[in-house]
Amino acid sequence: MQKVIDRARKSILLARAFQPFAAPPEEISNVFRFRRILVPLDGSQRAESVLPTVTALAQYYDAEVVLVHIVAKPESIQRMPLAARDAAFLDQVVERNRAQAIQYFAELQPRLPMVSHLQIEVGASVAAKLHEVVEQANADLVVLSAHGHSCQRQWSYGSVTISFIAYGTTPLLILQDLPSHEIALSKAEQMSEVTQPWSPSWRDRTDTESMAANAV
Repeated sequence: MQKVIDRARKSILLARAFQPFAAPPEEISNVFRFRRILVPLDGSQRAESVLPTVTALAQYYDAEVVLVHIVAKPESIQRMPLAARDAAFLDQVVERNRAQAIQYFAELQPRLPMVSHLQIEVGASVAAKLHEVVEQANADLVVLSAHGHSCQRQWSYGSVTISFIAYGTTPLLILQDLPSHEIALSKAEQMSEVTQPWSPSWRDRTDTESMAANAV
């Protein structure tokens, strides 16, 4: 499944097959709705690019939006316990980043057309902490950009997004922030283009079809 998602290079909505739904078919349209949408933000414009879509979903479903920023604890590579001054320095870095996150949310709030809950957490692993926050918030939809501030264009999705594809337990809406032609081909795809005689390539066709769909 993950390889299929990776090759799509498009925005996707991933529904978890193991989630129970007890309503009878005739009541699904009345019962099903997103009530709490969780949106991880890392301070980058890429992450913020999902907000217009989140706003539309929140207004349609009358849903609560939870915006979350994780302050990562700095790593310290050493075999012995930290000296007091080193521990104090790392604490200062965390507090500085937390203060920056508070300021970031304060600046972001007026741009949000819906009432949102803003949450800042600290964790050694951004992905692990986000999974914990999703569980605690009882979110029924997670929306995030395919890449964050450290965008690596050779991969379709960033590390946090991949973590939610593989280990998330809620429906997941991923909005692709890169056009497919800017994402590097995998080795298998490169070999496929070399060995197959057709032209144009599958990626060129995908881009053309996408542009035609957008035009309509």
